[in-house]
Amino acid sequence: MEVLTMDKYRLTESDFEAYTELFYYSFNIDPNEADKKTVRAMYEHADVYGSKVNGQLMTSVMCLPLMTNFFGRKFKITSFANVMSAPEYSNSKGINILTNQAMIDMHQNNVVLSYLDPFSYDYYRRFGYEQVFELLKMTIPFNKFAKRPQATTGYIKRYKFFEVADEIHGIFDKYNTHGGIVEEPWLWDILKLRYPNYLAALTFDDNKVTGYLIYSIENKIFTIHDIIYQTTDSFLNMMHFIRKHSSICKTLVIRSADTNLKPDVFVTDPLATKVEIDPFMMVRIIDLSEFMTNYPTQMDNVGTIRINVTDDLAWNNHLWDLSIYNGKVKFVESAATIGDVSVDIQTLTKAMFGYQRLEESFMIGEVLGDLDKIRTIDQIFINEPAQLNGEF
Repeated sequence: MEVLTMDKYRLTESDFEAYTELFYYSFNIDPNEADKKTVRAMYEHADVYGSKVNGQLMTSVMCLPLMTNFFGRKFKITSFANVMSAPEYSNSKGINILTNQAMIDMHQNNVVLSYLDPFSYDYYRRFGYEQVFELLKMTIPFNKFAKRPQATTGYIKRYKFFEVADEIHGIFDKYNTHGGIVEEPWLWDILKLRYPNYLAALTFDDNKVTGYLIYSIENKIFTIHDIIYQTTDSFLNMMHFIRKHSSICKTLVIRSADTNLKPDVFVTDPLATKVEIDPFMMVRIIDLSEFMTNYPTQMDNVGTIRINVTDDLAWNNHLWDLSIYNGKVKFVESAATIGDVSVDIQTLTKAMFGYQRLEESFMIGEVLGDLDKIRTIDQIFINEPAQLNGEF
């Protein structure tokens, strides 16, 4: 039996047919034209790896090279996607081999972070990924929707989403600054394919777009998938537009990457709102040194703190000296033998993404060391959760 693993085998254009066959079979998909075009576009832009047995593709992983805007700092990332095995090969080590080699390649290609939409959080934690993003869902009876005053200027106009996606793109990028993916034009093309029934409402003032609402209507449920308003009148025009749909809808659902979104934006009685927060995507720090050195620190001057980081990736697994002088971060391997703080890469990931402070992790035994130094590190990191926008 011949087994070709990723360090010997990289999928190319000639493998696309075999890749799609495995994709639809392993995910049990009966593809429509939009599915086929989406897979085609992703394959063309990604680094795709696979292993074969007797010439037949049995496992594959995909790394989409992207960028993130992380609180004003741009980092190279990958979207680690379409992890799949043929059922008869599911207990092999093929995925482990492909994933480990992919991370080596990411590091060599100066990738800093890897994002992942998991089918199992526990499974991907084995590879150093950690859940740091959440999604909020609000459900509101339409008869409880707040009455707002009329806007004093501007107007709102309804479209099909795919008709105005390119116009929305610029506003989306302006506000997508909390760790979301910087959407390339080809990614927006995929969104247009994926959501052919989505609608959009744009607000205008002096014929300039001041905001947008992406929504869908199904089974008398009005679902907001994304909403951005840049002025008060833009907000009021949107609220009036939404409220008018009470004539055809019974329920309003708001989905948002901003888990701090408050019900009183939409209702006057918060008890009328059902609020749910669900775990969402995971992140893996590929290059800790690069991420820390260019991190949007919240302090300008910090004396040396020695941080012992444990990680299966050898280049991250060190005792590090962290210091900041006049806003410039220095993060280098330490010559010392004992650290001030000991933390694993996943707990550190949660802290750096504003998901769980190191002091909280210390209190439950996941961080060891000097509590004052731990609190100082927390002050260095962002103090609000990162948000993954763009997954409409």
